[in-house]
Amino acid sequence: MVITSAKQRKVIEAYISLLQEGHSEEMITMKRIAAKAGMSRGNLYHNHFSSIRQIRDRFFYLSDENLEAKVKDFVFNHKYDEAGVFLERVILPYFYEQRAWIEVLFTTELISEWNMYLTQKYMPMVEEYLIQIGKKEKFSNSFLAQLIVREFFAIIATWLTQKSPESPLLFYKEFQRFSKSSLYDLLN
Repeated sequence: MVITSAKQRKVIEAYISLLQEGHSEEMITMKRIAAKAGMSRGNLYHNHFSSIRQIRDRFFYLSDENLEAKVKDFVFNHKYDEAGVFLERVILPYFYEQRAWIEVLFTTELISEWNMYLTQKYMPMVEEYLIQIGKKEKFSNSFLAQLIVREFFAIIATWLTQKSPESPLLFYKEFQRFSKSSLYDLLN
């Protein structure tokens, strides 16, 4: 577990705020982040983060730290009997609560790195789940896990970046419909 101080959170919030204001990654500097966070650049460098990359990495980590524990509980401790119940009761409400940060991750130029981060982190867990449930398909479990993770997060991103996303309870029904439909079904 990584401990993040209140001042480090303030720095991350300043970084997020700059992204929300439409600043590109190239325009965001440590000096701008420090000013937005109400501290000197030296204080930021010496006491909190030494680079924008560190701030971005911590933002990714904090956006995801509780989710990872919940997914591991599901996959390795069999805390829920089925994936649908886990999704409805745990995952969708989690993302809904985190939607302000999630929206930044899915609507700014961070999206490519964020998607890669999610795929690398969750693909092995989904692959393990497929092995546990005895999933045998024409495609490898690795291929299926990558497809599942990418499709899942694409649906989540589309849901949470709407102007007024539905509540998790209402959205779960839509999620079921999307996940049970093939691309062919959705197009025809």
